[in-house]
Amino acid sequence: MANDSTAGYGCRAVMTVGSTPATSGQSEYKLYDAGGGAFNTIFKGDPVSLNDGTSVAGEKGYIQDATYDSTDDSNSGGAGWQNSADPLLIGVFNGGFWVDSGTSKPTWSNSVPSGTNFGTDYNTGTSDGTAFVLDNPNQEFNIRVGGSAWQQNDVGLNYNTGDNGATGISGMSDERLRISSVAATSMFTLVRGANIPGQNDYASDGSDVVVMIAKGSHLYN
Repeated sequence: MANDSTAGYGCRAVMTVGSTPATSGQSEYKLYDAGGGAFNTIFKGDPVSLNDGTSVAGEKGYIQDATYDSTDDSNSGGAGWQNSADPLLIGVFNGGFWVDSGTSKPTWSNSVPSGTNFGTDYNTGTSDGTAFVLDNPNQEFNIRVGGSAWQQNDVGLNYNTGDNGATGISGMSDERLRISSVAATSMFTLVRGANIPGQNDYASDGSDVVVMIAKGSHLYN
């Protein structure tokens, strides 16, 4: 039988390693305000890393989406990402906050659209935005497999993500796990099938699985 859907949804926090309850606690990181300049949209559910300042020195240490073929700092992301060459992941993006430069109103959003111009936050005195990141190295995530089936001997191997040919819905990620991207230097370790009703035909495209950021791919691991 086929799975009910093959559409991607990015990474959804579930349990932590050892099947212990997850608080889904999140940490705050900085979003760089480039005065509305170009940067890649960050979607909720996308893996993120810290900009290494290769392209713009002033952006070093700020959050960037790691799913694009070329990240904000001109390193590789998505299917081409490698922990041996690109900034290590710090977790999964869970939404953002900034002050709207036009209305001066506080704004909470699932995504940070490219070109967003942040206003001054009078609580901090800066125009930086805030990114909320699920950065526990032991966090497990559900993600949809894209483009292929998988089998038991794929468990324990590492894979990257790849989008579903869309741009996300309501600020949500559409990333899927790419079984074809298997490499020791990839982002996520496949832990097990998620056993989600309607999405548990592992011999078909679009099944749901449990992953965690690979030990060598997480900055804090």
